[in-house]
Amino acid sequence: MFFRRTVVLDLVYRCTREKMCFENLNENSRRPHCKLCRFHKCMKVGMFIKPSTLMSPKLWERDTISTALKQLHYLNTKRTTLLMSKCSYGNPRLEDMVRRENIALVSQDPNQPLKENDWRFIDIITTIEFLLNLDFMEELDITDQMVLLRAFASKAILLFTAFSSMEKDYGQLMTPGGHEIVSEALLEKLEITQEMANSIKSRMIGGLSELSVTEDELLLIIVIFFLDPVITVPQPLSSMAVTYVASKRQMYSQFLLEHCQLMQQDGWQKRLPELYVLCHTLNRNMREIDKLNILAKLKYPTSICKKLYDDITMHRC
Repeated sequence: MFFRRTVVLDLVYRCTREKMCFENLNENSRRPHCKLCRFHKCMKVGMFIKPSTLMSPKLWERDTISTALKQLHYLNTKRTTLLMSKCSYGNPRLEDMVRRENIALVSQDPNQPLKENDWRFIDIITTIEFLLNLDFMEELDITDQMVLLRAFASKAILLFTAFSSMEKDYGQLMTPGGHEIVSEALLEKLEITQEMANSIKSRMIGGLSELSVTEDELLLIIVIFFLDPVITVPQPLSSMAVTYVASKRQMYSQFLLEHCQLMQQDGWQKRLPELYVLCHTLNRNMREIDKLNILAKLKYPTSICKKLYDDITMHRC
C-alpha cells in the first residue's frame, strides 16, 4: 500500500542522510523510518505499477500533460533505480525483452564494481524497459513494438546518457560508474581523428547544455522522437500502428507545446523549435557512433557482442 499510495498520489519525500538509510544495516539495526529510502528500496526489489493502472480515469484525468509527466517521471525513477542497483549476466534478445522472457537481473555486488561493458548492458536493458512500459506500448502488437525499439532504443540511451553526463558536468559521455563510453584507447586503435572523437563524445551533451534542457523536456522529446510513424528501417510499422503512433505523437507534441507555453511564457515560440532541432543533433551523433561501430567490427571481426546490443544497432551498420 505504501508503494502504490506514493506512486498514485505522486508523493514527494526527502532524505536527510543522502539516500543511505538502508546501507550497512544488520539484524540488530532498527528499521529506518525514511520514506524516500523506503520507496527506493521498493523499486530495487522490483515493485512496479503498470502504466495502464497509473492512467486509470479513476485515479487521474486521462490525456493531460500533468498525467503524462507523472507517468514519465515514475518510469524514469524506476529506470535510474534499476540502473544503479542491478546488473545482468544473461544474454537476451530484444524479442525476449518484449515478451518478458529470459530477463534475469541481480543486485550489484558493492565488492565487485561493474566493468565498462556491464554498465553499458544494464543501461540498454533499463532503457528498453522504460520504453516498453510507456502506456501506449500495450496497444501495439509485438512486431510493431520491436520495430519502434530497434529504430530508437540506441538513441534513447544516448539521450539519457548525455543528460546524465551534462548534469554531472562530465563534458563527455560517461557511464554511471565513471567509465568513458568511448575510450581514448579504442579511438586510437581505430585511428579516429581528434575532431571526430570530440564530436562523438560531446555533441549530444553540447546540444542539451546549450539549451539548458530540463528533465521534463527531455522525457517529452524522448517520447515524441520515439513515436515515429514513418519508420522504414529495419522495417515499417503495420498500417494500424502507423495511425495509432501518429495520433500519440501528436498528443505528446501538444503536451510539449503546453509545457513550453507554461514554462517559457513569452519565449515559448522560440523554445519549441529549438527543442525539435535536437532531433538533428541526435541523428548526427548517432551516425558518428554507427560509423565507430562499423570500424570496430572491421578491426575486430571475431569480437562477440551481446545479442541485445546487436538487435538494436546492427540494422543501421
